[in-house]
Amino acid sequence: MSRELQALCFMAGANSMFIGGRLLTTANPDKDTDAALMADLGLRPMTMGEPRQRVDLAQADVMGMA
Repeated sequence: MSRELQALCFMAGANSMFIGGRLLTTANPDKDTDAALMADLGLRPMTMGEPRQRVDLAQADVMGMA
């Protein structure tokens, strides 16, 4: 997909991109190319938040949370 088409996709509401060496049978651009496109479009990746604490369902039931 060309840079111009990717830009149009983001303008139309796309909110993600595939990252990795290969998508099924098609090679993907490297991460530096994707980062450059995002910078050119004024986009920034989301940061990871604090991991959510997992609550065991049995424990949640005892605590009245289930």
